[in-house]
Amino acid sequence: MRQVITLRKDGRFVDEGVFATFLHTKFGGDQGVDAPGTGTYTIKAYTLILSYSDGRTHRVAITGLLGADPAKQSDIIFLERSRFNRRR
Repeated sequence: MRQVITLRKDGRFVDEGVFATFLHTKFGGDQGVDAPGTGTYTIKAYTLILSYSDGRTHRVAITGLLGADPAKQSDIIFLERSRFNRRR
């Protein structure tokens, strides 16, 4: 597993293990709840809402670098205070 999440322009995502290895939803993590997966995402009021294809949902705060709008400048975003860089 890797600490990688891919957010595609078409509203789909691939979580390769970002919650299982890094952004645990509970102290110590829960392998079932935090397992990697795929699904769709939406962003509302600076919240990233991940809807997994198996029915799970994660909600995390999303912000840009130094107050930048993540919709316009998305090379660096923060999820729950953790920095994520765009891969090229």
